[in-house]
Amino acid sequence: MAKQNASERLNESIRLLEARQIVEGRIFREQLKLTYESLKPANLIRSTVNELAGNYGFKNGLIETLLSVSSGYLAKKMLANSKSNLLVKLLSEILRYGVAGLVSKNAGSIRNLFFELFGKFLNLTVKNEEPGSGA
Repeated sequence: MAKQNASERLNESIRLLEARQIVEGRIFREQLKLTYESLKPANLIRSTVNELAGNYGFKNGLIETLLSVSSGYLAKKMLANSKSNLLVKLLSEILRYGVAGLVSKNAGSIRNLFFELFGKFLNLTVKNEEPGSGA
């Protein structure tokens, strides 16, 4: 009888291990599918863009970089043209780098000023478009 109990316990352990193997196999296959989907190039790009879009520091850095580059470019365009002599071109490059540096150092306050002015502009347009304002 003790031998039969041992074989019954062994068979029960085998059944439990087989059931566990089936469950873990399903979990593994599902995880494999999820990993495969997440590693597709389109999904990698989408998740990276979503992460960057949600990253406040990245947005601020991007805005600051765009401000400094565009202001430097505009300063160069205003001061020098293709017919200028070498000295004027050199001075315009120095000025461009100076303006770009100045803008990059003060990008936060420039950005805040821009958003404040833009916000005031939006409030004015919203007030003008309100019904009953006579517009």
